[in-house]
Amino acid sequence: MQFCVIKILSHMNKFGIVTINHGREKVFELWVSSIKRLRDNFGYFPVVCVSELEDQNICLRNDIHFIRRQNKPVTRKWNVGLQWMQEQQVDYAIIVGSDDIISNELMGNLIKAMDEGYDLIGINEIYFFGTHGIYKNKLFKLRREKMIGVCKTIHRRVLDKVNWKPFYLDRNYGMDGMVSKAIAPFVKSDKIVEGMCFDIKSPESLNRITYWARKIGRASDNSLLYRNLSEKEIFLLAQI
Repeated sequence: MQFCVIKILSHMNKFGIVTINHGREKVFELWVSSIKRLRDNFGYFPVVCVSELEDQNICLRNDIHFIRRQNKPVTRKWNVGLQWMQEQQVDYAIIVGSDDIISNELMGNLIKAMDEGYDLIGINEIYFFGTHGIYKNKLFKLRREKMIGVCKTIHRRVLDKVNWKPFYLDRNYGMDGMVSKAIAPFVKSDKIVEGMCFDIKSPESLNRITYWARKIGRASDNSLLYRNLSEKEIFLLAQI
């Protein structure tokens, strides 16, 4: 296993990660472990999870701020998390799904772009990893021309313009487009950065691995995922 370790001791900007969750206990445990890896390599940063009571203990054990909210509408959960991050006076909020695993390389590149002062930072590719069925242990890469919703990193000067509530409708779908539309008038500079992010697809996922596997077709080398995980993450991934 080749595990990439990058140590950054200080940042020009304070940032935090916002996520929401519902169910997916084993996937969420893996995600929490990925946050520990990132903190070990880049120093402490605030993280908030908006979910229901079953996730409270694991969050508290891992210094992740927990806010209890009912699952629907999902957009209200995101807004609640972002408004907590506003109270922490962060310069940037990173929006991340609770099944999205950020590599050290990607986090390092996000931080570099934050230090350059962009209004909006993100990625245009993502890997989907199957944990079950005929696509178990298979990895599929999706690349877009434009920035995708995962890992959107937004400066506070943009979020201030929308009162830290970019999810302006009560919905459980179409959230990436909603955020993009809300913040577009206030984004004067943006950057797409390199680095791997892995979406872990379990049977509980809303968008199933079968959809992405058929859409993408050719599988990638799954060692790309394992080389970016800690030993604890690899162990937890095997339990899903």
